[in-house]
Amino acid sequence: MRARISAFDLNSLQPVIGRKAVVVANGQAIDTVVERVSKEVDIETRLASLYLEVLDQENAAMLPPPGTFADVTVQGPTQDDLFVLPESALQISGSVWLVDDGQLTAYTPASVGYSDGGWLVRAFDTRDGIVVGRVPGAREGLGVNAVPAGAAQ
Repeated sequence: MRARISAFDLNSLQPVIGRKAVVVANGQAIDTVVERVSKEVDIETRLASLYLEVLDQENAAMLPPPGTFADVTVQGPTQDDLFVLPESALQISGSVWLVDDGQLTAYTPASVGYSDGGWLVRAFDTRDGIVVGRVPGAREGLGVNAVPAGAAQ
């Protein structure tokens, strides 16, 4: 099986050869392992290709036909000192708004990638909190009150 992947996501999975992956197509989950990676990135799409070996070769005849759209989840490496932020915390140009002593301050965390749980970034000092969602008229130094996410109305 072949799956397309962005260069950013591919880099976050290194070393990728031998990683387990699950392909879901036509309601069927298929266990695979990354066997190899394309040597070049497609010039037009900027995507590389992962070549996945099906682990259950006895049922290979029941695989979906070529060209079938599928969701592919590759098991990534375990990493320490990461935050999983909701994608709604992501602001323009990869930054987040922090509340620091009652004022907004911009911060650009080191992005690691995305997971089903959200945006993965290297851990950082969150000061008094991270703003989730858009703030109309947001600018550095704007006075704000931090409230817990569950208490926001």
